[in-house]
Amino acid sequence: MDFTCDSNKNYRVEDFNYPSFSVGIFTAEGNNNITGPTTVKYTRTLTNVGTPATYKVSVPTQTPSVKILVEPKSLSFTRPYEKKTYTVTFVASPMTSRTNSFGRLEWSDGKHIVSSPIAIFWY
Repeated sequence: MDFTCDSNKNYRVEDFNYPSFSVGIFTAEGNNNITGPTTVKYTRTLTNVGTPATYKVSVPTQTPSVKILVEPKSLSFTRPYEKKTYTVTFVASPMTSRTNSFGRLEWSDGKHIVSSPIAIFWY
């Protein structure tokens, strides 16, 4: 099957619906002249494959150099295969190049946990 991307759209890797997050942050080194925090936003869509439930989000492995914000804080599914969208905002402090940080984001209904790994790197 052939597929051609729409040349009128601006595609960003941040908007691919991957189950994980890979966040690249420019450093203040070189010619970037970045001195303050950097903000990167990702949009994801979850599909309910189970019974109706409300899932609450948590980020159990926060790193001090990156603030991770998720909106909305809960997703309520009322039927199978229903889709819900959420946004994750990463606000990263300047770090030296080749610094890495790891974590995860979890959605839980009290019985089940849907987890997404997070890798943050400064370059």
